Amino acid sequence: MKIETPMKKILLTAFEPFGGHALNASQEVALAIQSQSFEGATIELLNLPVERFKATDILERSIEEQQPDIIILLGEARSRGAITPERVAINVDDFRIPDNGGHQPREETVVEGAPPAYF
Repeated sequence: MKIETPMKKILLTAFEPFGGHALNASQEVALAIQSQSFEGATIELLNLPVERFKATDILERSIEEQQPDIIILLGEARSRGAITPERVAINVDDFRIPDNGGHQPREETVVEGAPPAYF
């Protein structure tokens, strides 16, 4: 008797271009991953806007609606020469350049009452 393993749903996010660039590498990587076939998994791609709070709102709504088993968030850091996982989440927004909505917070807390960082 073969036991059927339920398909895992993976939510894979990427970002739209910003900062005057024509493309965002996270989109290119996400599309390459999505084009692959993975046994036992389906991949849902979500392109997020580069706008403060708007991306978070869309992501939270998508998680609530899709109920994914795994969430992978991709981003772009042009200064890095290799793929690097984020190791620390800092509870401060400090944008070097404005986002696509024109927001440029400086040293602003993201979530009031939350820890200053997650390691």
